[in-house]
Formats: sequence, structure tokens, C-alpha cells
Amino acid sequence: MAGRNIRNVNPDPVAQFNARALGYNFRDAWGLPLGNFLGHSSKRLETCYAALEATRLAVRYARVGPDPGLPRAYRFFPTGSPPQDWQGAPDYPAAHCAPTSLRVGNPASVGPRPRLQDVYADGISRAFVENLFGQTELVHRLTNYADQLCEGTWRRGQSIGMRYDLARSCDELVIDERASPREVFYDLLVPSFRASAQRELNAFEERIDADDPEAGRPSPLVDRYGDPFQFEPERADTRVSDKAPPDVQLKNQLAVVQVLTAYVETPAPSSSRVEPIAGQFKALASNEERLARD
Repeated sequence: MAGRNIRNVNPDPVAQFNARALGYNFRDAWGLPLGNFLGHSSKRLETCYAALEATRLAVRYARVGPDPGLPRAYRFFPTGSPPQDWQGAPDYPAAHCAPTSLRVGNPASVGPRPRLQDVYADGISRAFVENLFGQTELVHRLTNYADQLCEGTWRRGQSIGMRYDLARSCDELVIDERASPREVFYDLLVPSFRASAQRELNAFEERIDADDPEAGRPSPLVDRYGDPFQFEPERADTRVSDKAPPDVQLKNQLAVVQVLTAYVETPAPSSSRVEPIAGQFKALASNEERLARD
């Protein structure tokens, strides 16, 4: 698929299952492990740091007018994630690491705004940033659901959520050319991401009846004979709405709470994690600078 970064073209199914299942205690109502949602959250932060580096590259070298660089009046606009790649196990669809794709342009203009990856002069830069927004990971469906809550795509008419957090962080690099991606990342984007996750966690917990003494201890699922229910993948139910059986609904809601809690508590990536990303964009900048001179 164009724009998608495939890390392993010949994956080992057993290794894939072990990577998802081993070491993770949190499961959905039917016993499937939620997977490495903390690792997914960390990867999302690293991807967003890369988006900030891509923004600074555009601020300096974008080709949207007669002179290199983005005009100071330009702003970033979230456009939602690219179409999800649903390949893989049905209960583990692919979720994008970036919370949104980005377009950039003058807010006062009524014309179409280019995608961020289309504003560079060098083809390597364009391909690199397109792949950045195309990266996906296999996560449990409830983890994907938590992503969608945090992104804010479901809040129509409200500029709330991680997709807007990223766009506003990119704006800061256009407004203040002295600001660095690292400063904006640690001082603005990471705190705003945590605040978005905390807001969704608070709202989601309100959906769980706090007055129910069994709310934190859902009863085990049993079959019609009273025996422990055995997991059957074809009967898996990941609904969190009241259309699901009560035990299923509550177990899945508590699973989403675990994911959102992890998002709130995800530590910011260390310098050793972001420095290689910054190095990649330095190499891209040298190509853009060469083309600007020519």
C-alpha cells in the first residue's frame, strides 16, 4: 500500500502472537490480551516528534510560494488518519501511529491546502514524511477504539483531541521560528496529549456506574450451564455500548480504561529516542538546502 511503512514483509505468525500476548495482563471480555498498548502510545509520541521535525523542515524549505519556506500566516489543519489498513487478525486491526494527517495553508484561503508531505522540493523528503504518516501497528480493537476517542474525530464541531494538539504544536514552529521541535514537543505536545487522554479517561469512567459495588469486579462469564465460558474467536464481542451483554460491556469498558490510563501515564520519550529522528531530518535538510541553492 502506498505510503505505508511495512516493517516485516514475511512475519512469523507465532512470533506475532507471542509479541501481542506474552507479558500483558489486561484482556478483553473474551480473554484476548490487549497487547502492547503502552508501546503503541510511546511510538505515537515518537511519530509526533518526527512530525514536528517535518514541520521545521517545511518552515525553512517548503515550496509553496516564490521563496523557500512557509509564510508566517500559514497554519496546520488535521485531516484525520489515512484509511486504516485492516489486514491482519480480525481482532487486531492496524492503527496508525500518527493521530492525524496534516495539511498546511493560509486559513484565509478558500483554495485546497497541500498535504505536509507535498510541500518539499526533494523527493526523498516527500516519501519519508508520507511514510511517517502511513506507519501502522497491530493493536487490539479496543486499543484502536481508545485511539479514536483520544484523537477527537468523533467530537464534531470541537477542536479537541490529539489531532488538534499536534496541529497546534506544529503551528508554534511557524509562529516562532526560534522555537525548536524538541522544546515544542516536551513543553507543549506531550502535556497536551496527556491532557487529552485524561479528559477521555474521565469521560469514559463516567459511563461506568460508580455506584455499582461490582463495577470494579465484573463477574466471570459463564455459559448456560453455569460453567466457565470458553473463548470462541468467532463469537468475540468487543462492544462497549449497552447493546452488549452487561458482563461483556463492563469488562470491555474496564479494558478501555486500562488503555486510557496507560496513555495518561506514558512517559515522554528520552533524548536517546528522539535524537536519531532529529538526525534523519538533518540529512533531509541538507538535500532541501542544496535544491534551494540550485
